Amino acid sequence: MKVLIVFFGFSASVEVVGQLSVDGYAVEAGLKLAGTLHTATGTEISIKLLDGQGFDLNIGLPVKESDILTVTTEVLVSVRERGQAQTATALEFQVPRLVRLNTLSAISQP
Repeated sequence: MKVLIVFFGFSASVEVVGQLSVDGYAVEAGLKLAGTLHTATGTEISIKLLDGQGFDLNIGLPVKESDILTVTTEVLVSVRERGQAQTATALEFQVPRLVRLNTLSAISQP
């Protein structure tokens, strides 16, 4: 009996940042928007050849937790005075944020 086990793990993150600002002689001020999409998961594939009688294919989720899709956003006010480094302050809103957990936990077998 021959066995082939392959593990595939992958993740990706994309960040998009936009800034709208007014640049004066002494001060630059504006609004900065940032959004991030993140995913991370993995799978294990196992193939067993059954002595000319066929094969057994198993596909599993070996990672403890798979992050299907996470989206984060930020809104910042940015200010840069002449000759100084730029500072960014996060804006806080009084509206409750929608939070969804998009994770899969590994299934334990008895």
